[in-house]
Amino acid sequence: MKNFLKRIVGICLTLVIIFSGAILLGGCASRDEILRLYVPGEYVDDIAISGFETWYKETTGKNITVVKKEFDTNETMYTMIATKRQDFDIICPSDYMVERLKKENLLVKIDSEIMSIIKANVVGALIDEETGDFIINEETGEFVIDANNNNLSFMNLVQSSFDPNFEYASPYMWGTMGIMYYFNGDLNNKQEVDLADSKKSSWRNLFDVNERKIYMKDSERDSYTVALFNYYYDELKELSNNFTNFENEQYQELLTNIFTLGDDFDEKLEQAKTILTNQKKYVYDYESDEGKDALLTSKGAQGYYGAFWSCDAGYIMADFSGDEPVYNENFRYIVAEEGSNVWIDSFCISKYAGNKKAAEMFMLYMSDPEVAFNCMDYTGCTSSIYNATVDYFNYLMPEDINDPELTEDDWDEVFYNCSDAFKSNYLSLMFPHLDIDIGDYHISSPLNRCGIMRDLDIKANDDLLKMWTNLRRFTA
Repeated sequence: MKNFLKRIVGICLTLVIIFSGAILLGGCASRDEILRLYVPGEYVDDIAISGFETWYKETTGKNITVVKKEFDTNETMYTMIATKRQDFDIICPSDYMVERLKKENLLVKIDSEIMSIIKANVVGALIDEETGDFIINEETGEFVIDANNNNLSFMNLVQSSFDPNFEYASPYMWGTMGIMYYFNGDLNNKQEVDLADSKKSSWRNLFDVNERKIYMKDSERDSYTVALFNYYYDELKELSNNFTNFENEQYQELLTNIFTLGDDFDEKLEQAKTILTNQKKYVYDYESDEGKDALLTSKGAQGYYGAFWSCDAGYIMADFSGDEPVYNENFRYIVAEEGSNVWIDSFCISKYAGNKKAAEMFMLYMSDPEVAFNCMDYTGCTSSIYNATVDYFNYLMPEDINDPELTEDDWDEVFYNCSDAFKSNYLSLMFPHLDIDIGDYHISSPLNRCGIMRDLDIKANDDLLKMWTNLRRFTA
């Protein structure tokens, strides 16, 4: 194991002593040997789970069995916790849902020492090679980070929104919402690629259509947000000077208003309802997870496209199920020019957790850069752990491919030999915080035109759910 894993043994053993005499919830003597996960589909693989079970045994001398259940949307998960009070230890909500769960006192604070280590891994704190400890600035008490660190923009998103004090959420994966489509052309012809991308560069392409070939998310919050971007398109275009100046203060204010309650929520909801109702006859499917498989098998080549999370795109564009990866180069992922949202999924401890100790240790284990690297590879998402993203970028695009010490396990030769059109597009979705330059392709980070969803109030949440339920009640 890395120095990181060796270093946390002391903390973990301390936790074992603290909790050894505690009466755990669940009413079963063996509950302290079970960790119950409730996570989105295909988000935590069996290798990570078995690795944790082994590490837990090595660290504490005790057995643990991980029981995993998957959910499709944040709202499904919310119902299980808030209404049914299900005994899950680890849940994995998105940003706005973390905020809602906190407001309703449905989350438990994470041990501060463990959270300190997780935060250090998120920001990419430097480690003393001799001791294996994180380096601390003696004057400020803050972690020392690399001068070239590019994960601070991500940290700002977390701390400016749903978990400002870094107490309740251990960030896991993050990404963007965009438009996924199949490019039926010559990937070596940049002009042809750029023209195809431009035709799918706006959310308007999901509404101004005349064929029933659109995929939309079966999620009231995501679909509502996409509809609002369509409604405000002309205003966003004007305020950003034809999508060239996203730093404009009025543009940023409107962007924020799309993701928050605002004084005009009723108007926004009514406009979104009208837009989504008019779109309905062109929607082939409202999906939350299965759409990516349909797009991958045959629908993509037939001209079907739609709103997909970047993790969906990563799944579609890269297949790691065989002995070596297979990249589906003709699929393209575009973050809409007028703006989009950043989603952040985090591990949290439910109020009704029966094994808080094991939950905290699971979070600690998953924040290890080596573990996070493997999870990033599995999910096709952007890890929240800084060194995992650095290592993964170098794995895809090594600085010196002629290094004689570079083995076949150290880099992805298949990816490296893909077209520049694909490589630049794939890297931009996997590393949205970076500007990507590959060959003649330059893709700027979309974060300056992205916002993060915030929780609405109780009435607004109920009104939005009613609107979506009524919309989805009858198929087109």
